[in-house]
Amino acid sequence: MALAILGIVGRIGTQQARALRDSPKPKDKNSMTISKSEFLALNPYKLASYGGFDVYEHPKYGDESPVILVTPNGAVILTFFYDLGDFNLDLCVEIEEENQ
Repeated sequence: MALAILGIVGRIGTQQARALRDSPKPKDKNSMTISKSEFLALNPYKLASYGGFDVYEHPKYGDESPVILVTPNGAVILTFFYDLGDFNLDLCVEIEEENQ
């Protein structure tokens, strides 16, 4: 399963961006909301790309938090994976489908 992080398009100074940057590690499905543009404005480290899907480290917690998947349609999804050992395009599509 994956955790969806969806929000309203905005800029780095918005409440959604601060929520991701300053929030504790997520505990449930509704922990954080943020748009793709707000997330990318936090300058996260890109770990990999799979056919339009991009995988990033959490901008604040790095490798102490699950990786974050950004889908081609702009959804920002916090996964339950801490490394890329099992990641591939099929897994990215499955995670996206679970969060629609």
